[in-house]
Amino acid sequence: PYSKAYSFPLETGKTIQTIYQPFDKLSHGNYLVKVFVVDSKGKRLSEKQRSFVISPLSFMAHPPVISKFLKSDNAFLLYMMMANQYEKKEDVSAAERYFEKAYQMNRQYPSLLKMYGYFLLNQKKYDKLFEVIKGLEINPKEQFAYNSLKGKAMFYRENYQLAIEVLLKANKLYDSDASVLNTLGYAFLKIGNKAEAIRAFEASIKVRKGQSKIIKIYNELKNEK
Repeated sequence: PYSKAYSFPLETGKTIQTIYQPFDKLSHGNYLVKVFVVDSKGKRLSEKQRSFVISPLSFMAHPPVISKFLKSDNAFLLYMMMANQYEKKEDVSAAERYFEKAYQMNRQYPSLLKMYGYFLLNQKKYDKLFEVIKGLEINPKEQFAYNSLKGKAMFYRENYQLAIEVLLKANKLYDSDASVLNTLGYAFLKIGNKAEAIRAFEASIKVRKGQSKIIKIYNELKNEK
């Protein structure tokens, strides 16, 4: 049997009254039910209607819905979502196209700038990354993201000393990001500072367990001392 519960406050305001109506003879399908609350004389005090589905399945899948009335000044959010989906599908060209469309519509939205920034970092498009993260640079709340992205890009551009300076700023703001600590460790190795590299890798291992590659490098460095 199926049932539907209806709850409404009594006039006294002291409690909520719940009524259960059984639907044990309905076949599977879509239904619209109307409920009337009447007094002792049959006068309607209130009425509501609600649609519902009776299904043989324990879980009903619902198709995604995209609003046709998305405000023009927020349309960039749709492009951002599409870019994210294309990136997950590894369609780099489409992802970049929609990220750029979103970016041209809004160059200040932090979530967009960070998503686009990490995408560009993965694609090794550092000049464009530096352009995009300017919107993070002027945002006091996004200094960790700005320095993290900039520092990593500097590292991959082999500007190790500047990468260290920028990543240290990021680590000072938030000292529990393993990717920042690992990049710091590699940068210190590149300039020959094994002691600081060991410190960075050790901190990373404490933050994130199971990093077999980092643990191996850390142990090798410790044994060289």
